[in-house]
Amino acid sequence: MIVGDRLLMFHRNNGQPVRDSDGMPITVPASGVPMQATVTEVINEDTVNLTAVDVTGKTFHEAHVVVLRLDDPLPRGGRYALRIDDTSIHPQATQFGR
Repeated sequence: MIVGDRLLMFHRNNGQPVRDSDGMPITVPASGVPMQATVTEVINEDTVNLTAVDVTGKTFHEAHVVVLRLDDPLPRGGRYALRIDDTSIHPQATQFGR
């Protein structure tokens, strides 16, 4: 994974107000609906910083987002991302939306 890679970010908000990593309020779609995201920094092989676009079209920043691997059984934490190529075959894409 490199800076500029595109991802799909998911946020399990359970109807609660959400703030991005900078503390700004954002509007996320229903749990399981992805948002377009772009890697801005690679922390390690499965954790990145990214920018994404919320449902109102506002760009926001998220730090330390876990990118699920194909063999990860459950999302870790309330926000996670999938590689775009993995969404058609990843079990979480089926369970939490495509």
